[in-house]
Amino acid sequence: MARSFKDITGNITKLNDPYFAEKRGLWVMMVKENDRWIAINSRDELKIREYHALLATRRTARILNVSV
Repeated sequence: MARSFKDITGNITKLNDPYFAEKRGLWVMMVKENDRWIAINSRDELKIREYHALLATRRTARILNVSV
């Protein structure tokens, strides 16, 4: 069973693109939620890119004051 990503429910102030960390063999994405940086790791590039798109949508919706 695959592990799910940490649910980001707070105010997303910064969202970095996922990158591949060769030293660890993982895809890493950094998210700044409520002025705290959170690292999200995955071995699957497609899953982390989909989660990045979802978080980007949530961030844009919060900026425009629209609920998704």
